[in-house]
Amino acid sequence: MRSNYLSLEFWPKMCERTFEGLDMSDKPKQLQFNTGTWTVFTNGIEDPWEWATVKSTNVLSDITRTSDCENCGHCVEMYTPVDSDHI
Repeated sequence: MRSNYLSLEFWPKMCERTFEGLDMSDKPKQLQFNTGTWTVFTNGIEDPWEWATVKSTNVLSDITRTSDCENCGHCVEMYTPVDSDHI
C-alpha cells in the first residue's frame, strides 16, 4: 500500500524542497543513468528492494557489487568504522 501522494511527480519536487536551488524540471533521467558509463551500482544482500536494482551490466566500465554480510542492508545504523568491519 502506498499513498496516492507518492506519485512520480512527488519525488523530484521533494528533492527540490530538500536541496535548495536544485532544479529537477528536466529529471529524472533514468535512461541516461542506466545507460551511462563508469557507474558503480551498490546493493546490500539484506536490502528489501535488492532485486529492483541493477545487478549486472554489459557495459565494461560499469561495476556492480552486492555486500553480503550480517547487518549490511539498507537502514542499518551508520557508525564510525572499526577494524572488525567488512571491507
